[in-house]
Amino acid sequence: MCDVYTLPDFTVRVRRSLRRKLRFILENGGKCCYCDRSLHEDLDTVLLASVDHLVPLAAGKPNHARGPNVKLSCMACNLLKSSASAYSIDHARRIIQQRRTLCKFWLAIVTAEQQCLLPAPVSREAER
Repeated sequence: MCDVYTLPDFTVRVRRSLRRKLRFILENGGKCCYCDRSLHEDLDTVLLASVDHLVPLAAGKPNHARGPNVKLSCMACNLLKSSASAYSIDHARRIIQQRRTLCKFWLAIVTAEQQCLLPAPVSREAER
Protein backbone atom coordinates (compact mmCIF):
# COMPACT_ATOMS: atom_id res chain seq x y z
CA MET A 1 0.00 0.00 0.00
CA CYS A 2 1.27 3.44 -0.90
CA ASP A 3 1.67 6.10 1.74
CA VAL A 4 -0.29 9.02 0.28
CA TYR A 5 1.71 11.55 2.30
CA THR A 6 5.08 10.64 0.75
CA LEU A 7 3.94 10.34 -2.89
CA PRO A 8 3.63 14.10 -3.61
CA ASP A 9 7.03 14.74 -2.02
CA PHE A 10 8.56 11.93 -4.10
CA THR A 11 6.96 13.29 -7.28
CA VAL A 12 8.30 16.78 -6.65
CA ARG A 13 11.81 15.49 -5.86
CA VAL A 14 11.90 13.23 -8.92
CA ARG A 15 10.64 15.95 -11.25
CA ARG A 16 13.18 18.43 -9.86
CA SER A 17 16.00 15.88 -10.12
CA LEU A 18 15.09 14.89 -13.69
CA ARG A 19 14.84 18.52 -14.76
CA ARG A 20 18.27 19.31 -13.29
CA LYS A 21 19.83 16.18 -14.80
CA LEU A 22 18.28 16.73 -18.24
CA ARG A 23 19.48 20.35 -18.24
CA PHE A 24 23.02 19.17 -17.41
CA ILE A 25 22.83 16.52 -20.17
CA LEU A 26 21.71 19.02 -22.80
CA GLU A 27 24.23 21.67 -21.71
CA ASN A 28 27.01 19.10 -22.18
CA GLY A 29 26.11 17.86 -25.65
CA GLY A 30 23.89 14.97 -24.64
CA LYS A 31 26.64 12.35 -24.93
CA CYS A 32 29.07 10.63 -22.62
CA CYS A 33 32.37 12.49 -22.89
CA TYR A 34 34.28 9.19 -22.84
CA CYS A 35 32.37 6.81 -25.17
CA ASP A 36 29.97 9.15 -27.03
CA ARG A 37 26.90 7.17 -25.92
CA SER A 38 23.74 9.25 -26.27
CA LEU A 39 22.27 10.03 -22.85
CA HIS A 40 18.95 11.67 -23.64
CA GLU A 41 17.07 9.18 -25.83
CA ASP A 42 14.69 7.80 -23.21
CA LEU A 43 14.11 7.63 -19.48
CA ASP A 44 16.59 4.78 -18.92
CA THR A 45 19.46 6.60 -20.61
CA VAL A 46 18.66 9.81 -18.71
CA LEU A 47 18.66 7.86 -15.44
CA LEU A 48 21.99 6.21 -16.35
CA ALA A 49 23.64 9.54 -17.08
CA SER A 50 26.01 10.62 -14.35
CA VAL A 51 28.28 13.45 -13.38
CA ASP A 52 31.94 12.51 -13.32
CA HIS A 53 34.80 14.46 -11.83
CA LEU A 54 37.90 14.24 -14.01
CA VAL A 55 39.99 14.65 -10.87
CA PRO A 56 38.05 12.89 -8.08
CA LEU A 57 36.80 14.84 -5.11
CA ALA A 58 38.78 12.45 -2.90
CA ALA A 59 41.95 13.82 -4.52
CA GLY A 60 41.15 17.24 -3.11
CA LYS A 61 39.61 18.91 -6.15
CA PRO A 62 36.86 21.34 -5.11
CA ASN A 63 33.30 20.26 -5.88
CA HIS A 64 31.80 22.74 -8.32
CA ALA A 65 28.59 22.04 -10.22
CA ARG A 66 30.17 23.38 -13.38
CA GLY A 67 33.67 23.84 -14.65
CA PRO A 68 36.43 21.91 -16.34
CA ASN A 69 36.53 19.17 -13.70
CA VAL A 70 32.85 18.17 -14.10
CA LYS A 71 31.98 15.95 -17.07
CA LEU A 72 28.89 14.16 -18.35
CA SER A 73 29.36 10.40 -18.51
CA CYS A 74 27.35 7.23 -18.74
CA MET A 75 27.19 5.06 -15.64
CA ALA A 76 29.43 2.38 -17.21
CA CYS A 77 32.27 4.80 -17.97
CA ASN A 78 31.92 6.48 -14.58
CA LEU A 79 32.14 3.12 -12.79
CA LEU A 80 35.09 2.01 -14.90
CA LYS A 81 36.99 5.25 -14.33
CA SER A 82 36.11 5.05 -10.65
CA SER A 83 38.44 7.15 -8.51
CA ALA A 84 41.30 7.32 -11.03
CA SER A 85 42.71 10.80 -11.50
CA ALA A 86 42.93 11.87 -15.12
CA TYR A 87 44.69 14.96 -16.39
CA SER A 88 42.63 15.07 -19.62
CA ILE A 89 39.65 13.48 -21.32
CA ASP A 90 42.00 11.40 -23.51
CA HIS A 91 43.83 10.14 -20.44
CA ALA A 92 40.51 9.18 -18.83
CA ARG A 93 39.45 7.39 -22.06
CA ARG A 94 42.65 5.31 -21.98
CA ILE A 95 42.05 4.41 -18.33
CA ILE A 96 38.45 3.40 -19.11
CA GLN A 97 39.48 1.36 -22.18
CA GLN A 98 42.14 -0.53 -20.19
CA ARG A 99 39.68 -1.28 -17.41
CA ARG A 100 36.94 -2.25 -19.89
CA THR A 101 39.33 -4.77 -21.50
CA LEU A 102 40.28 -6.15 -18.09
CA CYS A 103 36.61 -6.43 -17.07
CA LYS A 104 35.78 -8.32 -20.28
CA PHE A 105 38.62 -10.73 -19.52
CA TRP A 106 37.44 -11.30 -15.94
CA LEU A 107 33.81 -11.60 -17.04
CA ALA A 108 34.79 -14.36 -19.47
CA ILE A 109 36.63 -16.21 -16.68
CA VAL A 110 33.78 -15.84 -14.19
CA THR A 111 31.24 -16.92 -16.83
CA ALA A 112 33.33 -20.00 -17.62
CA GLU A 113 33.62 -20.81 -13.91
CA GLN A 114 29.86 -20.49 -13.49
CA GLN A 115 29.28 -22.80 -16.46
CA CYS A 116 31.50 -25.41 -14.80
CA LEU A 117 29.51 -25.17 -11.57
CA LEU A 118 26.15 -25.71 -13.26
CA PRO A 119 24.94 -29.31 -13.30
CA ALA A 120 25.21 -30.98 -16.67
CA PRO A 121 21.88 -31.17 -18.51
CA VAL A 122 20.28 -34.59 -18.33
CA SER A 123 19.40 -36.06 -21.70
CA ARG A 124 15.95 -37.52 -22.31
CA GLU A 125 17.48 -40.89 -23.13
CA ALA A 126 19.23 -41.06 -19.75
CA GLU A 127 15.90 -40.48 -17.97
CA ARG A 128 14.35 -43.61 -19.52
